[in-house]
Amino acid sequence: MAEQFDGDWLDLREPFDAAARNAEIAARLATALPARPRLLDLGAGTGSLTRWLGHFIGRAQAWTLVDADAALITRAFETVADRAKAVGWRVTWPGKRTLLVHAPGGAWRVEGLVADLRDAPANLPLRAVDAVVNTALCDLVGEAWVERVAAACAAARLPFYAALNVTGRERFAPARPGDALVARGFARDQRRDKGFGGAALGPRAPRAIAAAFGRHGYTVLRGTSDAGARGGCAGSSALGARRARGCAGAAAIEGVTPMPDTPVAIVAAEVPARTGSGYPAEFRARVAAREKRALGDVFGLRNFGVNLTRLPPGAASALRHAHAVQDEFVYILAGEPTLVTDAGETTLRPGMCAGFRAGTGDAHHLINRGLDDVLYLEVGDRSPGDSAVYPDDNLAVSMGEDGKWAYSRMDGTPL
Repeated sequence: MAEQFDGDWLDLREPFDAAARNAEIAARLATALPARPRLLDLGAGTGSLTRWLGHFIGRAQAWTLVDADAALITRAFETVADRAKAVGWRVTWPGKRTLLVHAPGGAWRVEGLVADLRDAPANLPLRAVDAVVNTALCDLVGEAWVERVAAACAAARLPFYAALNVTGRERFAPARPGDALVARGFARDQRRDKGFGGAALGPRAPRAIAAAFGRHGYTVLRGTSDAGARGGCAGSSALGARRARGCAGAAAIEGVTPMPDTPVAIVAAEVPARTGSGYPAEFRARVAAREKRALGDVFGLRNFGVNLTRLPPGAASALRHAHAVQDEFVYILAGEPTLVTDAGETTLRPGMCAGFRAGTGDAHHLINRGLDDVLYLEVGDRSPGDSAVYPDDNLAVSMGEDGKWAYSRMDGTPL
């Protein structure tokens, strides 16, 4: 059975979800829709997306709320009606299963459809709608589900809107000693089979959606959500308590174990060095001379890694690359490496540092063109679901469910 959610939880999180939604993407969708759009809301719950997105559309519109839980759909009708009356809008019931909200810009027609989304899209009326929308759904499903829906939407020439998908970048505040363990278990739980057949996408959902629809010729627009607003724990003790219990419960299910004993402090240069790389064979020579000492691993750090890296003359730190999810930072201790980015080349000297924010597409690496060794600290986070591109080498890499990297060409074809 697919994952289900109770109405009280959905109502509790609605104002925080509303604050977190990306208004720019919503406005673009509203502009692309016809004069009286018909929207199919998958996993509609209590209808929060209708109540939020309807205002951006701002004209006559028709909604079909799809959910496997008939009680949630009934609750959605009641909530939509109550909220409309609260702002002075007239509500009528032309049929037992049809609600009309007489909004100033035109009536909103709301209907329900009880359907098991595991069978989607075969059980959905795609030929009778103008867009398919959803909230916090696609991180629960698997790649095969997204591919099926993408193919069906493409065949019907429908836009697809997916909001509030997890990215794996959750943080707890205030920090506690066990946070990393809980976060690790929670991240694994996000990839647990949620009843849609196979591992859930979890934080890989945004990338998987973009890839699947891109293969079918779609232009993909992506925007960030305000994660702080969505978390909302600082603004609601009830929401914070439920969210904390949920994270802890998920971590417990995944069998999080205590950290092993770790040293208090070490001499960094005494950590064993490693060479080589996981690159495909044709690229390994460029970084073969690079040495890394994984300092963070000695202490069992889980949220980020710290390496003490040495580049002898002629060596490179990596192929020039740009990460989608994971941030990176370097601090130069010795030598003068050349930093190569899309903006050009910059000589770095001891005491200088550089940061590389994920998702910018600005590819970077260091090259030692001098006569002396380069020594630097590199720090990178370990957010799951990452991917990267290597534009100079027509290479791409993505992180699998097992945490391992898989390489391909930038267009997705195998090497």
